[in-house]
Amino acid sequence: MLPVVFGMVFVISLLKIEFILFILGFALISFVFLMMADSKFQNHIRNYIKRIMSGKKAHGKSDFSLNDQDVFEMKNLKVFFKKMTSGKLIPGKFSVTILGIVGIMCWAFFTGFYWVKLNEEAITLRFGSVNGYKKSGWYWKMPYPVDKVIIKDVTTIHKVNTSILPGCNGKMLTKDENILGVFLTVFWKISDLQQYIFKATDPDGILKVATESIARQIVANHNAEECLTVGRTVIGAKIKHSLSQLLNSYNIGIEIVDVQMGKIDPPDSVIDSYRDVQKAKVEKETKRNEAESYANFILPKAKGDAASIINKAEAYKISRIASAKGEFKAFQAKLSAYSKDPEVAKMFMFFDTVNEVLGNSKSMNIVDSNVIVMNQDHTVENVVGNITRNGHINNVKEMPNMKEMQK
Repeated sequence: MLPVVFGMVFVISLLKIEFILFILGFALISFVFLMMADSKFQNHIRNYIKRIMSGKKAHGKSDFSLNDQDVFEMKNLKVFFKKMTSGKLIPGKFSVTILGIVGIMCWAFFTGFYWVKLNEEAITLRFGSVNGYKKSGWYWKMPYPVDKVIIKDVTTIHKVNTSILPGCNGKMLTKDENILGVFLTVFWKISDLQQYIFKATDPDGILKVATESIARQIVANHNAEECLTVGRTVIGAKIKHSLSQLLNSYNIGIEIVDVQMGKIDPPDSVIDSYRDVQKAKVEKETKRNEAESYANFILPKAKGDAASIINKAEAYKISRIASAKGEFKAFQAKLSAYSKDPEVAKMFMFFDTVNEVLGNSKSMNIVDSNVIVMNQDHTVENVVGNITRNGHINNVKEMPNMKEMQK
C-alpha cells in the first residue's frame, strides 16, 4: 500500500494543480448528486448544518450519517456499488445517472494525460487563453472545453520553395536592367510557439510573399553577371539577413535557418544565346587554367636557366676584371720600362710579339731591311747584330722577352 501512496503523490506532484482541481470537482459533483438522489441524506445534511450554525454539538450518534446498517455496508465497496446499481441504496433513476457521470469523469481523467516529446513544445489554452507552456514530459489537462493543448515540433527544419520567373507578373530586374528568373529555397523553424500559433496563420504563404519581396530588392542591386556566377552566395546571404529582420518585425515566431539560391535563368527568348555565352566563358576559363598550368611548369625552368646564365656572366665578369687588372699592371711595367729606354723597350716588345705569334712555327721568313731567316730547327741564319747582347740568336725561343728587358 505504501508504494501506491508514494506513487500517487509523485503523479500528483507532476500533474500539479490541474489534477487536484479535477479530484475536488469530482468529489463535489458526487456529493451533489448524492444529495439529489436521497431525501433522507439531504435531511441529515440540513440538520448537521443547522447544528453547526447554532453552535450545538452532536451527542451520541451524529446526524451526519446513515443508519448503522447502511454505514456498515458502505464500508464494503463492492456491496456499496452492488446496492447502488440495484437501486437499494440510492433508489430511483438517479443510480444510472450517477454511474454515467462517474464513467464520464473517469474517461475525462484518463484521457487528460498527454505526452510532449523531446523535439516538441506544448501550449495549454484554458477557455481560449494561454495557461502555460510545457517542455518534454508527461502532463495532465482538464477535459475539453476547459483545456486545450496545442503541440508543435520546434526543432524540425521546414522548407519552402519559391520562384520568380520572367513574365508579365514575375519580372526580376537586375542592376544592369536584365531580366532573370530566380528559384529560391527557404529553410525555417519555429522560434516562439505562442507567436507562431496565434499570428502565423499561413506560414508558408507569408514566407513566399516576404521572400519574393526581399529577393526583388536584393537582386535589383546586383548585375546579372554577379547573380549568375560568383555573387550567388553573397546574394543568398543578403536575402537571408533581410528576410530574418522582416519576419522579426512581424512577430510570427519563425526563425530563418538558411536561404539557398537555385536555378537562375534568363528569359526563354535569349536562353540559347545565354548558354552559348556561358559555354564560351567555360572554354575561356579552361584555356586560362591550361595557360596557368604551362606557366607554372615553364617559369621555374626559365628562372633556373636565367640564374645559371647570370652566374656564368658574374664569373666571366670577375675573370675579365682580374685579367684586365693583370694586363693593366703589365702595361704599367712596360710603360715604366719604355719611359726609361724607348728603343730597347720597342725591341723587346717586338721580340715578345714574334715569340708569341711565331714561336710554334717550324719555319718563318721575315722580310725587312734587316732580314732574319729562321730554319725548321729554329736556327737563325742572319740576324741584325745590334738587337742582341752577344750579336746573334740561335733559336727564336732564345729571344729576350719584356720581363728580361725589365730586369
